[in-house]
Amino acid sequence: MKRALLLFCFSITSLILFAQTSISGTVTDEDNGDPLISATVALYKDGNLETGNFTDLDGNFYFANVDPGVYDVEVTYTGYQAKRVTDIQIYEGQSNRVDIQLGTGTGINLNEVVVIGFEEPLVEQDNTTVGNTVTSSEIRQLPTRNINALAATGAGIASTDEGGALNIRGSRSNATYYYVDGIRVQGNLIQESEIEQLQTVIGGVPAAYGDVTGGFISITTKGPSRRF
Repeated sequence: MKRALLLFCFSITSLILFAQTSISGTVTDEDNGDPLISATVALYKDGNLETGNFTDLDGNFYFANVDPGVYDVEVTYTGYQAKRVTDIQIYEGQSNRVDIQLGTGTGINLNEVVVIGFEEPLVEQDNTTVGNTVTSSEIRQLPTRNINALAATGAGIASTDEGGALNIRGSRSNATYYYVDGIRVQGNLIQESEIEQLQTVIGGVPAAYGDVTGGFISITTKGPSRRF
């Protein structure tokens, strides 16, 4: 019995450590603030439907194990106008929250979509890491394409040459680790054009990455595209 209980605790701990990137929120009536139960919530990336869910008795929805990137969240509910929140930037290792209010409008119209912008919160209360994140759209605008040069744009990181070995907070270059889609790698990395996000962490290292003496570079690759 003790072994079974210990195994269960380890399993729960592992799930908590590795299921860190998520999207959650609450769907409510914009007039009275009441939660909308069993509203349909759809998650899109690059125009493709990734997954869907329903709100609970309190109007809450939750998407776990979400890959970093730019997403749209669309909510539909009978008797209300559908609403889509666009350009939601999801960062690795963070819990992202999107609260949505639906209005009844002039009648039932499930085909109409209202597009609104998404503003990032001034304080990221669930983010305990220290570092920098570069997205694919920012990479296209930067004058360099080398992974180490991209990582060196953040504070606390030094490189002797353009694209050379990185020293994070004064540590030796061999204390800099590289991860691609959560897997630690060595040697040649992927092409810069295939990067969705490049995250540099120099402090507050998440438990999922273990004991890092310097820092690490975490690369998330792009998902499937609608174009060849």
